[in-house]
Amino acid sequence: MNTSDQQLRSAISMQNRINEGYDIGTVVGMDIETALYRTDPALNIKIFIQALRDRFRFKDSGQNIINGRAFLEHIQSTSIEYPFEIDSLPAATERQKQTITEQLNKIYDRLNTTCELLLEESAKTGVNQTNFVDFVNKINVGHKAETIEETLTTES
Repeated sequence: MNTSDQQLRSAISMQNRINEGYDIGTVVGMDIETALYRTDPALNIKIFIQALRDRFRFKDSGQNIINGRAFLEHIQSTSIEYPFEIDSLPAATERQKQTITEQLNKIYDRLNTTCELLLEESAKTGVNQTNFVDFVNKINVGHKAETIEETLTTES
């Protein structure tokens, strides 16, 4: 696996939360929000988080985070470029748009690394994580050229 230590640690954290039974939308939403909060404070990226929470809510839930699953599925069907074909989002400068896109690309990379870890774990333990793998393959169509399983087959 060719990835940075930080990316690997983040992927392991995501893997652990999924293994603990957390919902994919919650795990991905928390990671998206954390990534956006960790940007340069001068860019004020945090103003976009509440708008994304409002647009990508968890139905019938008190969770006040972005539904990461719904958000990434929307991006898959539209665009990874801000404002993701959503007119209700606040206007953004080019630098803000670029930063949001960079953070989302890191989330996609983390999802791919997590998926690889889960597939390796599944092969060793027999614990099936097809729900997560199917989700990652679905959102990667158009974003990445290959599905996770194709990548692993090619690397073997």
